[in-house]
Amino acid sequence: MTTEARTTTATPEDLLRRFRDSGDRGTLGAFFDATAPELFQAALSLAPDASLAEDALQETYLAALRSLPRWDPERPAMPWLVGILRHKLYHLRAKAARRPDPRCVVPRSEPADPAVTAQDAEERERVRKALEALREPYRGVALLRWRYGLS
Repeated sequence: MTTEARTTTATPEDLLRRFRDSGDRGTLGAFFDATAPELFQAALSLAPDASLAEDALQETYLAALRSLPRWDPERPAMPWLVGILRHKLYHLRAKAARRPDPRCVVPRSEPADPAVTAQDAEERERVRKALEALREPYRGVALLRWRYGLS
């Protein structure tokens, strides 16, 4: 019997067990081919968009491979994978929710250069003195316009 004939009729549990015992990449590929379409449909039904579903699917298979020694071969593989998928989607959604909207974030201001701060203070003092030196009614109008922003 050829390997191809064995993998096409094998259950996901058989394939996963074989991969765990042998480490054969072809068996892992057959396991992925047997489970990915159904798992992706589950991801699409749980995720807000296809991109997040794809990311969760990839993360699910990586987590499944890391935790393969703890997998119980007497239990079905799909519910185990769907459980991992749910956890991955939860974490990916939480991560996406924590990402701030760049339009709402106020950019950090650089610490003021002491030379620029001193120059600004001198400029403000010069403008203040020039406004005080104006005669009325010009002084009152200028104050209303530039200090209080009135037209």
